[in-house]
Amino acid sequence: MRWMHLSDIHFGYTNASVDTMRKKLLEKARGLDQVDCLFITGDLRYGKNAPSEYPQETLDFLLELRAALNLTPNDIYIVPGNHDLERGQALTSVIEGVLNQYSTPNGRIEQDALDYISGRRNAYKKLY
Repeated sequence: MRWMHLSDIHFGYTNASVDTMRKKLLEKARGLDQVDCLFITGDLRYGKNAPSEYPQETLDFLLELRAALNLTPNDIYIVPGNHDLERGQALTSVIEGVLNQYSTPNGRIEQDALDYISGRRNAYKKLY
């Protein structure tokens, strides 16, 4: 099985090197023989610039990459990163609280903390 792993693409943040990287990534993807799965592990957007939305170029890039790799939606796995969450002091406090509360022996995080974090991913869920 062959897979591709990407992270920290950061749409919403633009400079010459980032733009070049995205273009070269698509070029490289078109030249690959076979990829069975694509894993994107966080930070599709640069959350400081777009705290509650994804630029249209994010979806355009993902669709172009999917076509270049000849993948179906079921072959793509995307995990949100810290920039994919609506950020702010309240979220930081909850995450710090979760880290402080987490107990390895019972492997549990309080449900209200999980619900709060899950609710902060609305833009990510819409894109997905």
